[in-house]
Amino acid sequence: MSKQNFKVAIRNAVSDNSNTLELYFLDDIYNKYDWWTDTVSSMVNDVVQQVRERSPKTIKLIIDSQGGDASIGLAIYNFLKHYGAKVETDVIGMAGSIASVIAMAANKGKLRMARNAFMVIHKAWGGGIGNSNDLRAAADVVDKYTAQIVDVYSQRTSKSAEEISSLIENGDYWMTGAEAVEQGFADETYNDNEQFQLAARVKGLAPDYQNIPQNLIENEQQDEESYEKESTIFKSLKSEFMNFKEKVNAFIDGITGKKVETTDPEKVTVDVANLIGEPMKTLMEGVENEVKTEIGKVAEDLKTVQDSIAEFDKLEETVTNAVIEKFEARLKALEDAKADLEKENEALKDEIAKKIGRKSSEGEDQPPKAKVIGSFSSAKAAE
Repeated sequence: MSKQNFKVAIRNAVSDNSNTLELYFLDDIYNKYDWWTDTVSSMVNDVVQQVRERSPKTIKLIIDSQGGDASIGLAIYNFLKHYGAKVETDVIGMAGSIASVIAMAANKGKLRMARNAFMVIHKAWGGGIGNSNDLRAAADVVDKYTAQIVDVYSQRTSKSAEEISSLIENGDYWMTGAEAVEQGFADETYNDNEQFQLAARVKGLAPDYQNIPQNLIENEQQDEESYEKESTIFKSLKSEFMNFKEKVNAFIDGITGKKVETTDPEKVTVDVANLIGEPMKTLMEGVENEVKTEIGKVAEDLKTVQDSIAEFDKLEETVTNAVIEKFEARLKALEDAKADLEKENEALKDEIAKKIGRKSSEGEDQPPKAKVIGSFSSAKAAE
């Protein structure tokens, strides 16, 4: 049986000509988790929103569901009973488990069932994990849910809590439409036609269901003959899926400590979403925070490097300016020394010129004039 995520369906909105709002419960009673948007769609919120937006005088519930989350079903039941509108219920196929509690929201005389539909009631189901104290506490919580559900049935049927408890003491208690009317769980039946195909089927029921009527099992055995004719490809794919499911279960058990105890490939998808939705969300948030932290560290390191480069640029500029300043000072000192040497050279030239008998004003290229201090002729005359 193919399953779809639940959505409260609206058929008749409130208008000038109609004050009836129809709510369809045609799937398991669970909240919907959207993997793409990482959001959870609350079924209770869907019901409350649809009713409050339209303010109907009559709310009609159309039910074909095997049940689901007890807390969700009780919240919907309480809201419908408290809202103040007249509530009618039509069970068109199956009102099982907590879906039967939602059906009880109908006003007296307004709960109708197809004659070949079924209502199934039982003790609350639940589980726990931890030490022995945790498990005992979990069992106490399950008992409290059972007591609340029994109280709802008791109010509807006028049976005592003890009578209701005796019906479900040995497991699931199945009622046809006629039997539900006889027991006070429903007010009337319709479609009293033996040729009408049974709406409630065994295939697709949660594996926890017990005490299934024999006639349904026989019908399902006939269907199994055609089921055996499935193609080899389909069986192979199914086997691969089950192997994959076991790996997913092991993964879930590792991160949540919970196990998916079902072999129904259609239900495992819902179980996986419910079990790993929050852990996966927490994991992704942790990864996102780690990435942000690492990016922050990289940004800080990058800023440190940038600051270091800026400091290096400043140091390079300081060193360059110092070298240029020293070079310019040295160059000026050399120029000053050259000028001093040129002055000393000029003074030395003047001093040499004086010593060899010429004025410092005479040209440098002219040879000095010799001073005559005697002659050979004079020397001879003297002899």
